[in-house]
Amino acid sequence: MDLKIIIKNTLLFFSLVLIQVILLSNISISYLDISPHFYILFILILPLNVSGWLLLLSAFFLGLSVDIFLDTIAVHTVATVFIAFTRPAIINILSPRNGYEFSVTPGIKGLGFAWFLKYTLLMVFMHHISFFIIDTFSFKYFHLSLLKITISVIFSTTLIIISQFFILKDK
Repeated sequence: MDLKIIIKNTLLFFSLVLIQVILLSNISISYLDISPHFYILFILILPLNVSGWLLLLSAFFLGLSVDIFLDTIAVHTVATVFIAFTRPAIINILSPRNGYEFSVTPGIKGLGFAWFLKYTLLMVFMHHISFFIIDTFSFKYFHLSLLKITISVIFSTTLIIISQFFILKDK
């Protein structure tokens, strides 16, 4: 990997953790106490050719950082590692007929709006399912968890898509 890319991704990592911890963890939607999980954008936009071990290690430290700052017990870590583990399969499922140029960074500019929306929805949905199931750790509140997952997926996906237009412009 190029040193410029490493520095850019390191700055992005810390920026997303700070945005999540300082700004977004204090936002609460309705009485359900739902906050968006914007930090997973880091895993979503890593280049397609990133190695599996680096993807999982990055996800582990991303989730761990958020867990440490928010004083949660490995909930973010498990959910983030889970989506990093499933990311190659999701990318393969969404693969166009002629394949990908593996140096591409997933994003609206590089792979199109429709592709990125499907990709983001799947990844965010899987993250939120694992996050809220682990957080609740009970089927007693299944309907409430389902409502939280739905609202949170919509809110998180919207923020991630908006970020593609305004904050994180592709090369």
